[in-house]
Amino acid sequence: MIILNIQVPESRSNSAVATLRDGKKILITSHAAASATAAIATANGNPTCDPMRIGGHPPTGSYQLLDKRAAKREQAAEYGMQILLFEPRAGLARSAEAYGRLGLLVYGGPPGRDKHLRRTQGGLRLSNEMLSAVVKKLGSGLDMRLEIEYLPRSSWWQFWKRSVTTPPLSTSMLTAMAPPLDEKSILEKMLRGLPRKHAYGRSVDNTDMRSTRDTLDNTNNYDNASSGRSSDHYAFQGGGGQSGGGGTSGSWDSRPVSSPASTPASAPGVDSAGRIAAGVVAGAVIGAPAAHTLADTTTGTAC
Repeated sequence: MIILNIQVPESRSNSAVATLRDGKKILITSHAAASATAAIATANGNPTCDPMRIGGHPPTGSYQLLDKRAAKREQAAEYGMQILLFEPRAGLARSAEAYGRLGLLVYGGPPGRDKHLRRTQGGLRLSNEMLSAVVKKLGSGLDMRLEIEYLPRSSWWQFWKRSVTTPPLSTSMLTAMAPPLDEKSILEKMLRGLPRKHAYGRSVDNTDMRSTRDTLDNTNNYDNASSGRSSDHYAFQGGGGQSGGGGTSGSWDSRPVSSPASTPASAPGVDSAGRIAAGVVAGAVIGAPAAHTLADTTTGTAC
């Protein structure tokens, strides 16, 4: 199995460190963009780029590769030559499923005018060199796991260690994309018909997913169901460290994750066994329709 490890800065203001491994062997190290575009997140009702909600930063945790497809000609200008689909398995990524984040897109694409990696619509952007290396390894039939975690911080007594610094992200900001070029539309199409195997071993068939955009037009209704839990929720880290590992055990990370004014005490549409109710699954991956066409601008506020 090959493993793609992504270490993100807590502020998401800079690029992440990306490392591709085949077993214990490091194949290539590069940078990645694991940071959402504020304007697009806001259009999805997520102005803080909350990783738990659609349009936010990619959630930390563990993911399993579900599918990969060559990008269509009209998609290549934004996503590069290949688009990979990953299913959440553990950590905050798994918790975010209840809020509609049923998958994560991973892709490449050209840098900004300043030659730095550009932010995303909620997915993960690799350098084209890293994406090519990943696709090449997948061509040999290997399975793949994705792990997203925070960059490690030195303890106060480790004065000899310097914090890891990474290149800034591009100042070129995307405007919202109109379907079918937006990430939500691509994600929905790739998920449709694919069996999704969760960590507890039960397969979920997506063939009956319906286009219920009105469901996500009322995303803020989640907040109305709040039972008074603190507005700062915390990242759940599964067994295996900050990346969430591959198991189902874990503990709560004391690192707060930015969130809207209120967070539901329990994830909507999830029963005691952790299964997502059909109503949430049906409308989660689509979201409110984007109003603008593909464009690249130097204006916009970063989350």
